[in-house]
Amino acid sequence: MNGRLLFIVRLAVKNIGRRYQRSLIMVGAVAFAIFIAIYYAALTEGLLANTERNAVLMESGYIQVHAPAYLEEHDFYQMVSDPDRVVRAAATYGLAAAPRLFGFSLAALGDNSAGVEVRGIEPSLEDQVTRLSAHLLEGAWVDQRQGVVLGNRLARKLGAKIGDKLLLLGQAADGSMANDLFRVRGILKPVTSEIDQGTVIMSAADFRRFFVLPTGVHEMALGGRNLDRKSLASISAKLAGRLPGLEVKSWRELSPVLARVLDSTKGSLFVMLLLIYAAMAILILNAVLMGVFERIREFGVMRAVGLPPIAVFLLVLVETAILTLLGGGLGVAVAVPLIIRGETHPIDLTALAADASTIAGVAIDPFWYTRLTWEVVSVPFELMIVVALVAALYPAGHAAFIKPVEALKND
Repeated sequence: MNGRLLFIVRLAVKNIGRRYQRSLIMVGAVAFAIFIAIYYAALTEGLLANTERNAVLMESGYIQVHAPAYLEEHDFYQMVSDPDRVVRAAATYGLAAAPRLFGFSLAALGDNSAGVEVRGIEPSLEDQVTRLSAHLLEGAWVDQRQGVVLGNRLARKLGAKIGDKLLLLGQAADGSMANDLFRVRGILKPVTSEIDQGTVIMSAADFRRFFVLPTGVHEMALGGRNLDRKSLASISAKLAGRLPGLEVKSWRELSPVLARVLDSTKGSLFVMLLLIYAAMAILILNAVLMGVFERIREFGVMRAVGLPPIAVFLLVLVETAILTLLGGGLGVAVAVPLIIRGETHPIDLTALAADASTIAGVAIDPFWYTRLTWEVVSVPFELMIVVALVAALYPAGHAAFIKPVEALKND
């Protein structure tokens, strides 16, 4: 059996060499399809990774902890009273924890005003969970000296510039009037629609002085290490068990629309691959079938000298498999270096993006990176092999059951 299979492989290689022009056309077509499929998959993975990174590392963190019902009501007095307990629980799983405070006020600058959400943070702890501080458009990040950082669209709406004094007016926790001037230290690049349109960020110390709020926090954002989907769900569940009386939610639960968009976008990748390979299946079917018709006499001679139908059938499949492997290997060899380069040298789309584009409210940078993973290469390659072999079944079956007498009469 092994000897017969080896004979079929050798014969297939010789046949490919004898018809090198047709072979080169098929190898080139397969290489082009594989290249397009792999590169498209890498671009899609890059877009998804960039969007998730912006959602998680620029704003929410992987997991958030709140007092019960805070997310539904946003009650200023619903707070996590013992944030240190959350810090200790998070550290058990290698996560950093950043406290956040939220309040609402009126912001005014010159003749312009807007209702804003004021966010108080601990800058050093926030940097362990998110990369928001590195997303400045201009100016400097929050410090402890009564300075604030504004969302991108809010700054434009107020006409704010670095160094301007911003008036904040609101109600303090003790019922008194909260009002003070804060110097604009920085303006953010587009991050999320919520931050861009109406967020003022200051230090937690300034927040507590302004709102007269000595203790407690509204939110604990956890991060500091990469969590895949499985780890995220597992650690969220374990933290919920360790923190009774508090609400623990992952970013996927906090942003279900974004999570569904990312999942559906990844699913659309397979739809696109199927469309590409459906076209390739027709091309391969046509190429192999034409090759069979051109070699009817040859197959008739094979059958006449005693080669069984299964051997002829396998011969056509082996030829198709070899050509597909050659084309696939060539496509991978071209695509992978380009993908690796695209991880550090993205496609610049700034000329096409007058303003920030968003997916489910999360800003997308106008630089399209690629992302190389094992699945990006293996899935299109393996699917191409399957499609090619399936497309070759009919021509192979036709060749296998050619009648020698009729084949030898063929011109």
